[in-house]
Amino acid sequence: MSDNNLRLQVILNAVDKLTRPFRAAQASSKELAGAIQNTRNSLKELNKQAGRIDEFRKTRSQLAITANNLNAAREEAAKLATQFAATNRPTAAQAKLFSQAKTRVQELQQTYNGLLGAVQRQRQALKESGIDTRQLSSAQRELKKNAEETRQALEGQQKALKRLGEQQARMNAAREQYSRRLEVRDRIAGAGATTTAAGLAMGAPVMAAVKSYTSMEDAMKGVAKQVNGLRDDNGNRTARFYEMQDAIKAASEQLPMENGAVDFAALVEGGARMNVANPDDSWEDQKRDLLAFASTAAKAATAFELPADELSESLGKIAQLYKIPTRNIEQLGDALNYLDDNAMSKGADIIDVMQRLGGVADRLDYRKAAALGSTFLTLGAAPEVAA
Repeated sequence: MSDNNLRLQVILNAVDKLTRPFRAAQASSKELAGAIQNTRNSLKELNKQAGRIDEFRKTRSQLAITANNLNAAREEAAKLATQFAATNRPTAAQAKLFSQAKTRVQELQQTYNGLLGAVQRQRQALKESGIDTRQLSSAQRELKKNAEETRQALEGQQKALKRLGEQQARMNAAREQYSRRLEVRDRIAGAGATTTAAGLAMGAPVMAAVKSYTSMEDAMKGVAKQVNGLRDDNGNRTARFYEMQDAIKAASEQLPMENGAVDFAALVEGGARMNVANPDDSWEDQKRDLLAFASTAAKAATAFELPADELSESLGKIAQLYKIPTRNIEQLGDALNYLDDNAMSKGADIIDVMQRLGGVADRLDYRKAAALGSTFLTLGAAPEVAA
């Protein structure tokens, strides 16, 4: 073997020796990430099946109640019909009462037919999922058992991912110590820089995966504390939790922020804390309002160069002070952005003034308050003076 080939072989062996642990860790992280995603999908499907059973029970109960009411209404209508026929000259009041009874029967019949169709569709959907509606209690127990086992598996996978991150940190420290102590660059004739860079490149995806996953997990914990329905009574994640998490990730791709979906989740959490969504509304309406608020706040945070969580709280306060409907918050963001671009006043200062004007908010709409604050700021007044 020539000297050049021998030298090359030594360098390649050194690179392989240094990067082998990182390649193994990277492969493990990918495998774990895939396993966690599969487990989460399984848990989501189990929650959906449990929800279908609950919905079927509810609809079937409504059907039974409606059937009883329909039978009672028919009996009442038949009774009035007999009385009506036996009367030679029925009064207007009797005719009206009989007409109302027939209408009541028709309305209940329509409701009954609708519920009957719903029960049949739900029964078929459950059957296709492998659930026998004649053995719902047994099916629910089995689903509960499977869900618990799946949650335990997910917890184990998350702990394994955490341990992998800790292992990666230890390997990074060991690599740095090795590089310093043995002066790898000198020992392999200039290849040390290559080996160190290779080790860093191999290790970075693992650390990034662990950090990204952990950060998003923490961010969603905050969202779940503020948004009702993301956890059940036992503290377990519901289908809504994963639905909101997926929506946040999708929205963050359309509105890039410094920390991506983590920052967007903070905006949703802040909006929920400021009650921008009505808890009495449907889940779809609440989700839409929270995401719309977060989108507006994300745009404003980027335009005004303000921390996302701080701006979220400020916009929420302004929306409350000036009684701005959640669906109009985007107009508030547009107004602030316009004044920030076209006047000698910063969006952050205008927001400060609008909050200070809270005492007269009932006599000013948010557009006038923003314009007034911008005018005073343009004239050189400090925010506390402008208010």
